[in-house]
Amino acid sequence: MSNGYKVIVGDSCYGHYFGGNTWATPLCPICKVPYPQLLTLDVKDYKLNWLTCSLNELPLISCVNCSTCWERQYYYINEKTRSIQLLKVDNTESWQHDEKDRFKYPFHKIRMKLDLLNSFDEDEIIESMGRDYICKLGGEPVFLNDPIETLCPKCEKEMQYVGEYSGVNPN
Repeated sequence: MSNGYKVIVGDSCYGHYFGGNTWATPLCPICKVPYPQLLTLDVKDYKLNWLTCSLNELPLISCVNCSTCWERQYYYINEKTRSIQLLKVDNTESWQHDEKDRFKYPFHKIRMKLDLLNSFDEDEIIESMGRDYICKLGGEPVFLNDPIETLCPKCEKEMQYVGEYSGVNPN
């Protein structure tokens, strides 16, 4: 497998996008506002052939206004109804951004594309993510120090690591 891909602003022949509100998302248990769509992936992109996903689109969501953004989050995605159900959040804290620092929902929809990550230099990835690109998909995790839970808390089927988000808004 490759080092993964970086997600950057730009057009491609695939329908990847940041933001928008094309999926019904759950309310954050702390903030009580809808989780924003951070990145929606067009699974038909050949660069995502490593994904074992039966969906046409893979929406990635997270609250960005409270402590849930730092915790593991588990979802059920229903493509027929274009809705996402929150199954579980491993909350160990409960804090929220001050009102003046909160991101507004939904984020403006921006076209994105995937570029190959040429090397796996953890320091370079940590420094570049958030400045040069918003997200790293595939390859080995950078920010995760503990093992990834691979069983779904709902159906107990095997899940797959997809990527890591930097926490920035490309707007």
